[in-house]
This record gives sequence, C-alpha cells and structure tokens, in this order.
Amino acid sequence: MPLPRTLLPLEALHTAVHHRPAPVVEVTPLDEARGRYLASPLELPRGGRAAIALGLASRVLCDGYALAEEARPGEELEVVGEIGATSPWPGIELAEGRCARVECGARVPALVQCVLPVSCALLVGEGRIRCEDAVPAGAGLLRLQDLPAAESLEAGERLSPRLLAQLAGLGVEELQTVRPPRVGVLSVGDELTAAPADASRREERDLTGIWLADALVAEGMDPAALGIVPDDPAEIRRVFLRARRRRLDVLILAGGLGDGISDRTAEAIRTLDSRILFERIHLRGCSSFLFAKASGIDVFALSGLPLAASAGHDLFLQPALRARCGARRGLWDWSRGRCAPRARESAEASPPPPLPPEPPWRLLAARRIAGGEGGAAVSIDGLALAVWEPGDPFCPRTPGADGWAVAAGGPAAVGEPLFYLPLDPSLR
Repeated sequence: MPLPRTLLPLEALHTAVHHRPAPVVEVTPLDEARGRYLASPLELPRGGRAAIALGLASRVLCDGYALAEEARPGEELEVVGEIGATSPWPGIELAEGRCARVECGARVPALVQCVLPVSCALLVGEGRIRCEDAVPAGAGLLRLQDLPAAESLEAGERLSPRLLAQLAGLGVEELQTVRPPRVGVLSVGDELTAAPADASRREERDLTGIWLADALVAEGMDPAALGIVPDDPAEIRRVFLRARRRRLDVLILAGGLGDGISDRTAEAIRTLDSRILFERIHLRGCSSFLFAKASGIDVFALSGLPLAASAGHDLFLQPALRARCGARRGLWDWSRGRCAPRARESAEASPPPPLPPEPPWRLLAARRIAGGEGGAAVSIDGLALAVWEPGDPFCPRTPGADGWAVAAGGPAAVGEPLFYLPLDPSLR
C-alpha cells in the first residue's frame, strides 16, 4: 500500500482549489440567485430603470408634503393632491402657496425642492396646512441626479438576501451566476447514529452530520443526504455508485480517516479507480483530510472527530467549494490574511519571516476575548484571542469556534500565529 500523500496546510488549500473544474455559468432569475456568486461584473443603473424611464429626479424619504420651494415657519399652504409610494406623478403644478401630500418612497420630478414632514405641519382647515418649522431645499429627498452615474459589482460577489433586495429595487430581473455543484453528504462509522446515542449499545451521535448540511445550504448549495454507513469499503462503494447515478459533482464523507483498525474510508476511495491528491495534512489538530478525483466526482473526506471536522471544513473544504462556486479570491484564500510577527506600527516595519519549510504546523481554535479572561492568550495584529488546543475531540467549543489560528510549532502562549481565519465576515 502506498504511503499517504501529506501536504503542508497552504499546499493542501491551493491543491483543493486549483483542481476545480471550469465554472458552469447560468442566467438566473433574481428570486433564485440567493447564495450564488456573480459570474461576471454587473453594472448597476442609477436610481433604477423605472425612475430613468419616467424622467423622475428624486425619491421621497419621509411622509409629508412636497413643496416647490423652501418651507417657512407660519406659512399656510393649499394641499392640491396626493401621491402614494407607488403612484405615478399626476402632473400637479406646485406654484407658490401650494403643496402635495406624498408618501415615503414616492418618485417625484425635479420641480419638488423639499418635503415638509408630517410632524412639522399643522392642519388648519380642509385642504390647508401651516408650516410649523423651517425646511431647507433638498430636505426629505433622495436626489437621483446626485448619485453616482453607475456602480458595479465584481465577478465573484456573493448574492446575499440584502444585496438581492437592492438589485430588485434597481430593476434587475436576472443575473449571470455560477451554478453551484450538486453535493452529497455521507457519514461513515460503525458507531454512528442520527438519533440521540444509546450508551448501552456503544453508539455515538453523528455530531458532524448535524451542522454540515446546513453549512452547505448557507453556501447556496442543496446537499443530498446520503445517510450513515458502517466502516465498510463495500458500503462506501455502493453509496459512491449511487452518487454517480444521481450525477453528483461532489461527494463529502465524514469519518473513517483515522489510524484505527476500522478506519477504512481511504481504502474504500482507492477502490473507486480514483486519483488521491492528498490524504494527510501537516497540521496538528486537523491532520486527517482527503481530496480525490473519482469518475468525474470530487471526493472530500473529513475527520470523524467533531472539532477536527469543523477545522477541515472551514480551512479546506469550504474554500474549495467557494472557489468552485465562483467566489472572488478574498472569500476563500485565507493564506492572504497572514499575520506579521507584531502589529505593524509604521511603513518601515520589517516583512513577516519566511514560512517554515517543514512541520510541525499547529491548529488553534481561537475566540475573541476581553482582558482578564482565562485561556492561553495570543495577540494577532493587536487583537486579543484565547486559544485552545483541539486535543479533546469532544471539546465543548465544537463544532467550530470564532476563528482558526494556524501556527508553526511552539507553545500556544508564546508562539505567534502565521494565519488567522475569522468566521465572523466583518473581520475578513
């Protein structure tokens, strides 16, 4: 049997990403694009197609009264019309002493100079109001002509629900996106059960299966649940053939990668006429991770230990899947977030030291902390962290932590991490 091919962490990351197939680009309706990534840059129109077509100049930011000039305290105005948020402008002429009742969101022409809020107006008779406060020109209006002529989104931008809402408001109806891969998830282990474990029967709850499918859904994929199989190469092969018949693009296995007698996932994958690109990583705490190509399917295998499986997903599987889905590099390449040995205080700061050519590399589960809290403390560019060695496979921090720090040897309390991958997107 050949020795397992073992890579350094950065080699494993870039190998998993580099061997992805060419993207499949689709024209996707806006309401089906959630979680996908843009396949090409998108130029956004100023203010929306509807506003441009009507020649309208502004949108109303509050419920109130549209005026053709500044409002003066004590001035009485005649209300000559009403315009709802979705109503077209009725062609009202706003001469001196006249106004129109408008709702927030209404589109109005350039002759409207300001909007008097309802809270600043007093009804003094039928169809008449009095200004209770001064309102300058431009108040209560979003002027479309003051917005940039056009904005653009980069290829690889993730289409979040909020971004899709903005695009809907601009009149965008469909997008060119990268089709996400068809993914299947299989848990491997004689002892695993999807139900709560029965200790008398020596069962273990499938902890990784609880969150892995949801993590894939959050990335815009629709994973096929392939269940749980025992540590038996024949059973794994049977599920692989079923995945091939279903034309899955990616098969993810969780479990059976250790050095135990019953750990036979790698053996099973070798029987599939596969090409294993690597099956070990020089990363203490996350050494078991396999990537192979088999009959047109990308096969990834995670450790069966919950914390190691979380790290394998966050550091290697998720980046590989994001890159395959068309994500821009900043959303998957955590190697670009390398930390300097100390916080950089000036442009004259020396560059980071070269990467260690040989292991051991170590993985630390990291959590942001305030001063005075326990745990081995590490500083990354001035950010205080508490770190835990993932030696206990059933650490209460599973599945995952607020981030992962990758270091090269040395005790956690004194070693400086080389890389930090925050799970909080705001820290990226």
